[in-house]
Amino acid sequence: AEAQDYRFFSSKGVDPWTKGQLTLLKATAKNTGTSAPTTNVGKVLVVNSTIFVIDGTSVKYTSSLSGNWTTITSPAGTTALKDLASDGTVLFACFTATTSGVYSTPVASPGTWTRMVHDDLDKIRYVNGRLMGSDAHILYDASVRAYSSGAIAAGDTILTHRNTSFVWVGFAGGNTHIYAAGYAGDVSLIYKTSIKTDATSLDAPSVAAQLPLGEIVSGIDSYLGFVFIGTN
Repeated sequence: AEAQDYRFFSSKGVDPWTKGQLTLLKATAKNTGTSAPTTNVGKVLVVNSTIFVIDGTSVKYTSSLSGNWTTITSPAGTTALKDLASDGTVLFACFTATTSGVYSTPVASPGTWTRMVHDDLDKIRYVNGRLMGSDAHILYDASVRAYSSGAIAAGDTILTHRNTSFVWVGFAGGNTHIYAAGYAGDVSLIYKTSIKTDATSLDAPSVAAQLPLGEIVSGIDSYLGFVFIGTN
């Protein structure tokens, strides 16, 4: 009776979300096809039945759980690949390279990367029709540059956190707001912003929640009106 449904610690191979019962999760498969990702495997993103994976400084993809993998050639001089996002038809990737930035390629026919946002961002996420991005303690709405190409402009900056040690970890879309999570030291904050009435840009963010001291946020997501926060 004292259980708190909104709080969850950990599980492995088990579905604990139906009250009063535990069931096994669906089985998983290991894909060891030709050129399967093996090097510092990072984010996995599924778009229109295609699996995209960060493998070191490259993106690999496959359309079959048992098929072979294809590598998308990275921009010249690539030293880091930090994040992936998609709007359903376009794949975006944050590259640190000779010409750093957020690059795009079609999901239906992944191939040559095109440099769109001419800035070295750490995190990106497509939420509520916006491509949100961050660089260290600065929060951006990178939507315009992601489709028209160019450097981040003054109007794209949503919030420059006063604490330069603050790190943004992710974004989530709610019914009426876009949420951004981050931390500095052992203080974690969840910010919220909403689209202006004229739909041209986002309002200045405000704090929606502060986690208990020492509980460090590691991720944020949403589903059908619920916001999920991952912590330590």
